[in-house]
Amino acid sequence: MVLLIALHRIVEHDQPLVPIGSLITLGFLTSGLKSFVDGKAMRSQQMMRGRVLAQGVTVVAILGYAAANGFKQEKKILTTAERDAAVLAAWPEMKELELN
Repeated sequence: MVLLIALHRIVEHDQPLVPIGSLITLGFLTSGLKSFVDGKAMRSQQMMRGRVLAQGVTVVAILGYAAANGFKQEKKILTTAERDAAVLAAWPEMKELELN
């Protein structure tokens, strides 16, 4: 069940290659560490090289998504009522002053 929820979140994510790349990197890291503990030096070295490659691809994906979005964060323009509601939600004591 948890795996299905995680897979759904990855698919619905705005940047699906980033969590997929992170999971692949984690897989290589885990396998490499297990090989190291088991004394399989050659296999451990191969897994660590795979980890570096997966990390590189993930970083390139992050930069690609950032470049595609113009390196800028989308700004939401709030109406006066939304801004006032946000301020009141942030400071509960201001609500008390407003009621008096």
